[in-house]
Amino acid sequence: MKKVVKRLKKPLIGVMSLVVLATAPSAALAEKADTHAKKKVKAAEVVKKPELPIESGAAFLYDMNLKKVIYEKNADDVIKTASLAKVMTLFLASDALASGEVKENDKVLVSEKSWKTGGSRMFLEVGREVPFGEAFKGVAVVSGNDAAVAIAEHLAGSTDEFVKRMNEKAKKLKMTHTHFRSVNGLPDGDEDDTSTPRDLGNMTIEYLKKYPGNLKIHSLQEFSFDTGRGVITQKNRNPLLGEYKGADGLKTGWIDEHYNLIGTAEKGGVRLVFVTMKGANEKIRAKDAKTLLDYGFNQYKKYVLNKKGEKVATLPVYKASEDKKAEVVMKNDDEVVIHSSQLKGKKTVKEKLVLPDYINAGKGMKAGEVIGKKQYFIGKKLIHESDIVLKEGIEKGNWWQKALDSILLSGMWIVGLFK
Repeated sequence: MKKVVKRLKKPLIGVMSLVVLATAPSAALAEKADTHAKKKVKAAEVVKKPELPIESGAAFLYDMNLKKVIYEKNADDVIKTASLAKVMTLFLASDALASGEVKENDKVLVSEKSWKTGGSRMFLEVGREVPFGEAFKGVAVVSGNDAAVAIAEHLAGSTDEFVKRMNEKAKKLKMTHTHFRSVNGLPDGDEDDTSTPRDLGNMTIEYLKKYPGNLKIHSLQEFSFDTGRGVITQKNRNPLLGEYKGADGLKTGWIDEHYNLIGTAEKGGVRLVFVTMKGANEKIRAKDAKTLLDYGFNQYKKYVLNKKGEKVATLPVYKASEDKKAEVVMKNDDEVVIHSSQLKGKKTVKEKLVLPDYINAGKGMKAGEVIGKKQYFIGKKLIHESDIVLKEGIEKGNWWQKALDSILLSGMWIVGLFK
């Protein structure tokens, strides 16, 4: 190989000169080299599924990151929903807003039926008009039975017609053990709204997938409404808000016989959805909710992958005014949460650097420009990707420096063809 290069040395000078007058083979020179490394990451502890001390009669816990149920207790028991039925009312109201059928500022006329509705209320006054968006908040935040009726009548003309829509939606969502008889959990007849923790959990999962922005409303800790006779401020009935880190929804339910709750929380990019039903009292309902969330989140561990400004490499620089080498560093602080099941006994997370062989500064470069990537894998699955940036700016060279470096780069490229 050395002899071949020696024989080619003189002809190469002429070739290189021609290359300068033309253009450097930028496509080939831009080719990137991958470098591999292994970074030791402590394996996440495997949290064995315990017999959770859930006192509520039934429960359901779903991990939206893993896309699977991670705990259940009597999840297919058919139980009275109470106010949990309002989540379906809000689902249909959100569909109407999304389709343009109704707008948040549209005025909703309060009927006598809405005004007379008992239980938890928004305190709507008969004959008054309220913005649709305010009625929505009245249901989502303070569980307003009157607001649920007002929304139903506005969208469907009557609560009976709206209940039909609720059951049609339930059928589409494959809620096979669910039957709604009211828009708010207060049926007019002797029969109650009934469902299962699994059905209600699956409904909530679809609701959050489609309308994640609604959590900004569900997470409000209080709601103020001008009734026309004065402003009434009520607290959100969700016992987790402000008490459990990451909790941001969703709906409580209560009848004389038991306490229910549909809840959700997010930590480190992991969202859990749970349902508890048939709790003996408010205290048990809140305790069980925290137990479920703790169990779900404790199966994840957080790992720091890299720190902002952490040095990655020093790369050669061409076509610059002075710089011949440049330091590249991590752009951000990066961390990731890993579920115990993802590691499957592996004690390392593979780290792969994707960087060019050199930096072409022919046009000048600013500090912070992205130069490459650092990728993290578990097995063959990419779990995270981080930007690698230039630590300091590089001033472009003059025409002579660019020409000289073009010769060098072209020579490197041609010699590389013989390797």
